Amino acid sequence: MKDLKVEVKKRSAESNSQENELDEQRKHAIQRLLKKHHNVKQVCQKLNEQAVNSPDGQPWHYEMLVAECQRLKIALH
Repeated sequence: MKDLKVEVKKRSAESNSQENELDEQRKHAIQRLLKKHHNVKQVCQKLNEQAVNSPDGQPWHYEMLVAECQRLKIALH
């Protein structure tokens, strides 16, 4: 009979919770602006004005916002 060795690594709960919190903040900000009937270009401008952090730290632009909406499962009008 063979012995099996198993290693279990714990994920960093702190980093995951920080990422989830940032995702929730972005999602809330995007949804809030879309509810005001802003188009995607206006949402990008408002996010940059309000200093909402983008995923890569760059200023928001159209392609980034569309990709982030798809990732966060936010419906664009």
